[in-house]
Formats: sequence, C-alpha cells, structure tokens
Amino acid sequence: MPGVMAELRKFAPPVHRQLFARFGDVVRLQAGPFITHLLFHPDDVKHVLEDAHKRYCKATYGGRRALAIFGSGLLLSEGQAWVRQRRLTQAAFVSRDHPRVLELTRAATLEMLERWRRVAERRESLDVDQDLSNASFLIIARVLMNSELDAAQAAELRRAFDLCIRQGLRFENLGSRVAVESDPGAGEFKQALDRVHEIVLRFIVERRARPEQDILTKLIEAGRDEPAGFSDEELRDQLKSLFFAGHETTARTAAFALMEISRRPEVARRLRAEAESLSSAAGLLEQVAGLRYTDALVKEVMRLHPVVWSIERRALVDDVIRGYAIPAGSSVVLSPVVTHEHPAFWEDPLEFRPERFFDQGCPRHRLAYFPFGSGPRICIGNQLAPLQLKLMLALILRELTFEPKPGFEPELVSHIAYAFKNGMVLCPRSW
Repeated sequence: MPGVMAELRKFAPPVHRQLFARFGDVVRLQAGPFITHLLFHPDDVKHVLEDAHKRYCKATYGGRRALAIFGSGLLLSEGQAWVRQRRLTQAAFVSRDHPRVLELTRAATLEMLERWRRVAERRESLDVDQDLSNASFLIIARVLMNSELDAAQAAELRRAFDLCIRQGLRFENLGSRVAVESDPGAGEFKQALDRVHEIVLRFIVERRARPEQDILTKLIEAGRDEPAGFSDEELRDQLKSLFFAGHETTARTAAFALMEISRRPEVARRLRAEAESLSSAAGLLEQVAGLRYTDALVKEVMRLHPVVWSIERRALVDDVIRGYAIPAGSSVVLSPVVTHEHPAFWEDPLEFRPERFFDQGCPRHRLAYFPFGSGPRICIGNQLAPLQLKLMLALILRELTFEPKPGFEPELVSHIAYAFKNGMVLCPRSW
C-alpha cells in the first residue's frame, strides 16, 4: 500500500482497519531502519501486555514525544521506578474512596446540567464534548488536589494542560535541546508547561503543610513509608499523568455515548427509565452499580469508540509472535479499534448493540476487549471510570434527551487519544 506511512501519521485508525482487511492479524511496516508490527489478534494482545510484558517497554517514538509533557510519572516510567510508583499510587486509589468520587461526579454533572437545561429551553445546540471535558477535568482536579477547588481554578489549569498536549506532541523531543526555538509553538508549550507546574507545585506545598481528603495527600502519606518518599517533582509528574488519564478518556467516552444515544431515541428512553431509579438517598455506589443497561451501553461505546485507539511498545529483546520475528528495538502496535471489531470474536461487530454485553460469553476472547489495556500496566482507573460514566449518563438522560444537529458531522483526530477536531455538537431537548 503506497503512502501508508504518511496516511498513518495523518489519521491512523482507518488505515489500521484497511491493513487488517488486506493482510490479516499481523502487518509489518518498515520506513528506513524503523520497523513496526501491527498486531490485531487477541492472543497477541495477551502476549505483549501480559505473558511477555517484560520483553517490551514504553520507550517508543510516541513515548519520547510525550515524555516532555508528562515527565517520569506513572504513564511513562519503566522498571523499578514504575514498580515503586505503581505500588504507591495504587494504595491511594482504593475502592472505599469510590463513593466520594461519585459524589464529586454528581455535583459537577449537576452544575453542567444547569447550563444544558437553559440551552434545551432555547432549543439551541451545544458542544457536549467541550462541556464534558470541563466537567471531567473539574472532577479529577477536585479528586486529586482539592475537594474545594473552584471551576475557575480548574479551567485555568485545564487550558494550560491542554495547550501542553496540543503543542508538545508536535515536536519529536522537546526534552532535549532540539532546534524548535524558531517555532512559536515551542514557546507556547514552555509557557503552558511552566504554568501547569506552578499551579500543581503550589498545591503540593499546601498539602505537605495541610493534609486534606484528596489523592495528593494520600500520595504524600504513601511516600512517607519509603526511605525517600515522593519528591515534589515526582508528585508533580504523577499528577500530570493522572490528570490526563482521569479526564480525557472519561469526557470523550461520554461524548461518544451521547452521539450514539442521539441517533437512537429508543436507547435514550431505555436509559431514562433505568435512571429513574437514582435517588438522593445514601448508597449512591450501590445504585450506580445496579444500572445494568447503562453499564452495557458504556461497554459498547468503549468497544466501538476506544478513546485510547492504540497501544505501542518497543521490543527489548528478540521475540516471535504468530511465527513472525520481532527484532529487538522494533515496535509493536496493538489496535483496540480493530481488535474490538475482529469478526472472529464479535457477532455483527460493526453494529451498535449494548445488549451483547448481557451475554456472559461476550466477548469470545477476554482480550478481544481491552479499553483500559491489560496486564501489570492496566489503567489505574479501570474500575472507577465506568462508574463515573454510568452516573454522568444517568443524571443527564434522566433530564434531557438529545438530537443530532442537522448538517453537523464530527471529525476525529488522533494524538495520544481520540479527540474531536470540531467538537461534538448536539441538540439537548427536555423530555
């Protein structure tokens, strides 16, 4: 396929699908000395992420570009440094804190709904992706750093953080002295990153002096059991990784969900009927856990629209996958967008059908579905994020339904995760 590397750089997911349709479960690509293997079969996902995970690392081309943004936090660290960070961070994310996170999620969602009701009354449209991103960032900021953090503070931090990602990924290695000074984006990146560091470090100093009920306090306390503990720089990089993982994927999945719901009034009605069971009584966690159809819908949205659309690793040693030699130093790319539609493991894979997840035998292979990754480096929020999504959607659909905006077509771009180039514009309507 001529020009495939250029097409992959522009927007990779449809190219993954084309390569799979033409060549099957393993595709080898080479550009000069750089070799990449696209792996689509669930057995190979299991091999790379679980069985042989020690043979692979995250120091890939994409990882080098992200390093300047996220530093050496949980997202990109390796070896014993990662083991230590994962252990200490995992201790801060305990299930007994889920009710508090859900209460913060409910509060932020209800704040957002106040505006959406007014838009519905005027029968206008809105960019649900933008508002969901703002709400999700406010939630994760309050969870991580301060339950009293106001929306204006969170919005300032989010603007700086988003600019870091948007500009930082344009450069191959901002962490070294590369010649980017002539590009205005490099200056914007540095200014935004400095602002993120300034805000986060201020909270770190405050938490060391005055603990609160937040993840930052828990990370500081977990580090006290270590000989050195977490330094301020380590805490800063941990928080940046958790900010990205904790808001971008949640917001984008919720936007995809509302897109699918807007096209299917019968799905919206079914969700609303189930959401009527929510009350202001205690036991919110148990109520959300009981939203069976909403749970299936969230899973189906993450199947067809996996926000983290690829997972890349670099081989540390020679390996063999499906009979193909994987030389040390070459890359392997796992593709949830293809594996989640693999016809050998999904019935009618391109249909949006939440009910498929009522079947205990779905999917037919455990690793045919891996929206949070798998193995030791599975996303630390893999249990909490679905609960937040279910609660947000239930609160929204209990009050509003949605219609597509005539003439609007969303356009996707792919960086670290899916993003909407032109937003997700829908028309909220009262029931």
